[in-house]
Parts: sequence; structure tokens; C-alpha cells
Amino acid sequence: MTAQVSDGFRYKDQDYSIAGVNGSGLFDPTEHAVKPFSISSACWRGFMCSYTVLENHLVLDHLSLMLRSPAPDLFGTKPNKPESKRPFWDAFYIIMVP
Repeated sequence: MTAQVSDGFRYKDQDYSIAGVNGSGLFDPTEHAVKPFSISSACWRGFMCSYTVLENHLVLDHLSLMLRSPAPDLFGTKPNKPESKRPFWDAFYIIMVP
């Protein structure tokens, strides 16, 4: 079985992968009435997140989703549609971080 593609974050011009979580606070689509689905063992959660560090906190800045329903607006942001004819993701979001 393939490992889930890692969420990540950028800090001081370096990219890092989030290998585990101890605590709470990372993005969970079900908390926003979004139900992603898996199409691959490489992404069994059906979504992938990227964060940036802002005032010593991880803040969501990119989100990619696989959905069986139309993609909703999230955080006041409309979903982008992939340009490829055979995209891996159904929708992705670029969240404007202050």
C-alpha cells in the first residue's frame, strides 16, 4: 500500500512535510460539510493541504480535494478547476493569507 501524500508547510524559504500530528487544529474538510473521497491509495483521505507559518502558527494556504459533488466556496474563496483534461484533483483552493 502506498503512503498518504504528505501535507506540508513552508518556513523560512524551506519546504517541510507533516509526518504526524500531536494535537488538533489542522484542516479537516468534514468540519466544513465537505466530504472528499479517495481515488488512490496515495491519497486515501481525498484531500491534501499546504500551510504557511504566520505568527508561529500553521495557517492553511492551499487545499486540493477529490469530490463527488460540486465544490463549495470555502473561507470566502471559490474553488479553482484544474486545467488538465485528466486532473488528479477535482478542485483546489488558494487561500489568501493576511
